[in-house]
Amino acid sequence: MEKSPEVDDVTSTDAGTLLFDADTLRAIAEVYKNEGNEEYNKKNYSSAISYYTDGIKVNCKDKELTAKLYSNRAAAHFNLRKKLPL
Repeated sequence: MEKSPEVDDVTSTDAGTLLFDADTLRAIAEVYKNEGNEEYNKKNYSSAISYYTDGIKVNCKDKELTAKLYSNRAAAHFNLRKKLPL
């Protein structure tokens, strides 16, 4: 029996990548932003940058959330540079 290509709003392409609906992508990006914020608040800037970058890679269509991820990542880069010895 062949499975339907759509299961719980998640589909698989021939290349093996998953496609999610817009709400799911936004939720995933939001999780990455929140995780990044937690790391940022602990002054773990490298880890925060990684989370923000992963959130950007989700490529959700929420422009405000994407802008926040870029802004937060820039702030983490700035603070990381401040920690480096001159």
